[in-house]
Amino acid sequence: MVVMKKLFLPVVLVSIFIALYSQNSVFASEVRALRANQVFQFWDKYLTLPPHIRDGFNLLYTIRSRSGPLPELYLVNGAQRTLLRTDRNGVILNPPDLENFRRATVELPNSGTSDSKAKGSGISVNLDIEPIIPLGRSVAVSAINNALSDYRDGIRIAGGPAALMAPKFTSIAFKGAQSGFVNFSNSRQIPLVKQGDALVFTPSAANARGAINLAFNTAPNRADYAR
Repeated sequence: MVVMKKLFLPVVLVSIFIALYSQNSVFASEVRALRANQVFQFWDKYLTLPPHIRDGFNLLYTIRSRSGPLPELYLVNGAQRTLLRTDRNGVILNPPDLENFRRATVELPNSGTSDSKAKGSGISVNLDIEPIIPLGRSVAVSAINNALSDYRDGIRIAGGPAALMAPKFTSIAFKGAQSGFVNFSNSRQIPLVKQGDALVFTPSAANARGAINLAFNTAPNRADYAR
């Protein structure tokens, strides 16, 4: 089993490296700016998918820093300047809407220091994909099927011919729970298989046909696509 959280594909899903600082640049009074569509690559393709396809998966943009704390990035569109808020893992919580994606820039303010390490800090933005599945001690199989089918349909629509290169996900890996069962309408149960630190469910597996929900000992805290 391979759990796929970060994807490295040439057209549809990639890890975006952005050199917001350069060792050979001086930022004494400058702000480095990039177009929003350079930072949030493929976000427009996702936003223009039909809503009934977007409700099964989400794109996440995560800021990483090779050294030091994460800098503050701002989305700038004319006189409007908006801080790109992040959670504790660096995931951007307020990505741009379609208008800002097309018109705005992303700015990294000067750190205000002449230290070479600060000026040379490499900042990257990683593009991740996550299934949208309500997590609890009970998880409906219909939500899992929706996340898998929406991913397939979304990649096909947005990627065109390049969609053939995308990973073929057939499973969902749940993390944060130690054990779980697959429940069927006839009251039959089978245990979920643990692989590494995840409990994995494959709805297309022969022994999973007719499953209605998964039951965990504790609610999972994360779900990832897997194959």
